[in-house]
Amino acid sequence: MNKLKIGIVEDEVLIAENIAMHLEDMGHRVLGVAGRFEEVIAQIKVEIPDFFIVDIRLKGERSGLDVANELYSNHNIPFLFLTSSTDKNTIKQAMEMAPLGYITKPFTFDDLFIALELVKIRIQHRNSENRQVEINNGGQLEWIMLNQILYLEAARSYVTIFLKERNIVLRQPMNALIDLFEENEMIRIHRSYAINPESVESISKTKAIISGIKIPIGPKYRDRLLDKMRTLQS
Repeated sequence: MNKLKIGIVEDEVLIAENIAMHLEDMGHRVLGVAGRFEEVIAQIKVEIPDFFIVDIRLKGERSGLDVANELYSNHNIPFLFLTSSTDKNTIKQAMEMAPLGYITKPFTFDDLFIALELVKIRIQHRNSENRQVEINNGGQLEWIMLNQILYLEAARSYVTIFLKERNIVLRQPMNALIDLFEENEMIRIHRSYAINPESVESISKTKAIISGIKIPIGPKYRDRLLDKMRTLQS
């Protein structure tokens, strides 16, 4: 899934054109730009994209949240939020609709590029929701559902696996734990952190946000991340 069919829901014409230009430069296909709820419904009757990029704030009575709810509840079409809002209530409401993530305005070309590459990984991961990872927890084997893992954090000789419901602390090197995962299931972004791309809410060149927690992206790993994404795209 190197090239994606993408729909854009954005009522600011210049922003929409800029996003479309960047997407096409990446080799993706933009099916169209919609500025209102009704235009989105008309679009999916013609051709259904792999996913939509949806601005939360739209002019008129129906917001981007209304668009997302329609896509999520009635059409099973995935979407990525675009927002200038960092209001916790808005973000919480948005994340309840199970988006592929969100991009915060203003964003750079690299921010958009990384977000799109992670979207491809997340769409692929949806086909393996029952995948389990086997770990050795104090001499006892334990199987963890991949979709329950948020991120890994290393501190000295210990690694903490942050899950949705609990945490597990293991005495082993980060690299040894990452080796238990298949390619792109766990991505190293810092000497102390690795993330499950399926759990990422937002990502930029400097940080990833998972469950509202800001995780730094180290300069060395930022370049590696971009290189890796570009390799996946080629």
